[in-house]
Amino acid sequence: MELPAPYVVAHASGSSYQHPVESILEHSRASYWESFAKPTEFIVLALSKKTLLSEIRVLNKNAHAISIAVAIENRRDDYITVKKGVRLPLHRDFSIKLGYLPACFIRLEFTRQSQTSIAVYGVLPHGVACGVLKDDGGSSLFNVVSFKTENILYGPSLVASLPRRDCLSEHVSGSPEWMKKHESNEDAHLARLEQSLLRLTVTKSASWMY
Repeated sequence: MELPAPYVVAHASGSSYQHPVESILEHSRASYWESFAKPTEFIVLALSKKTLLSEIRVLNKNAHAISIAVAIENRRDDYITVKKGVRLPLHRDFSIKLGYLPACFIRLEFTRQSQTSIAVYGVLPHGVACGVLKDDGGSSLFNVVSFKTENILYGPSLVASLPRRDCLSEHVSGSPEWMKKHESNEDAHLARLEQSLLRLTVTKSASWMY
């Protein structure tokens, strides 16, 4: 059963004195968060428990668009962007579907267009707490939906597809400049590739003889 996910505001890029960022916790038109600092502002929400996020409801005041990123650990490089530049209707409660993604932290990036500020009445994540899923669905379903999906999103299987890995930085593991400084690793990769090609050639030759 999908329920609102309890959360707190972990961090925000800006906030006015009259309309602090904690106002979004109420999710009502009685109060709102507002910031005049930058054309783009972000809020990081910390969920009380790891949750499979199904949607995020935004009670918008005047923000133009929103981008959503999720993470298990609150580290900038670990966030995965799942929605980018979604238009928000003014003064309306708008729901953004996510598809049951495991997360402990949510980074919401709001942008403005011609407005003098960014203002949002409230934000409300919905989903299924992983503990509830384990108790009601059993360990097998819990492992498949929670940990398997988590490993696909945040694990090493898709490291090459992450933007921060696909660069020429000499400080990033696996980049061309990094490999030049670690020739032993490069030699090992080449040796394994040569062995694989050799085994493939021998196998084809043997099958051709018979």
